[in-house]
Amino acid sequence: MTEFNYADYMQMLATANKLLKHDPEGEKHFFKVSSLINLDELLQGLNNAEFPALCVVDSPEGRLVDRDSSNLLDTQYFYFFVLQKADIDDASSRKAAIDHSKLIIKQLLSRMFRDKAAEQRNPLVVPNYGIKNLNRDSVSYKTVGPVADNCYGMWCSFTLTNYAGITYDASNWED
Repeated sequence: MTEFNYADYMQMLATANKLLKHDPEGEKHFFKVSSLINLDELLQGLNNAEFPALCVVDSPEGRLVDRDSSNLLDTQYFYFFVLQKADIDDASSRKAAIDHSKLIIKQLLSRMFRDKAAEQRNPLVVPNYGIKNLNRDSVSYKTVGPVADNCYGMWCSFTLTNYAGITYDASNWED
């Protein structure tokens, strides 16, 4: 099974999406932060980004789930933002930034759902991003802003559930 590489996958989406047009060697419409609360990292990313910008929170977070079976499940949480500059004193400018960000999020999600379906139909599909266990009903979103220098947009989260891979091995212990 292919492991889901969140940051690489989202950067690929930002590069392929016609509204974002991320170019790692040119206009940068993608950046990542290590946590939601690392404000310095967010500000640095926004200062170097073109807009609209896709920001992914690249920090492992999840929950182990035991459904009284022999398979412990690992539900992983993922978060990203799409942000646009807006005039803080102009409600229509703020609304336009939020609406455009929501449009981009819908496009990103539609691609993610397509990739999930392709991997479920054929586990050997190339490229295989490891997204077949995306929980479509876990997707949530909300409006954000103002962030940093008058950025507004949308925040989105989703989960993937995989086998946890936690097994006891007596050779790891000295007792």
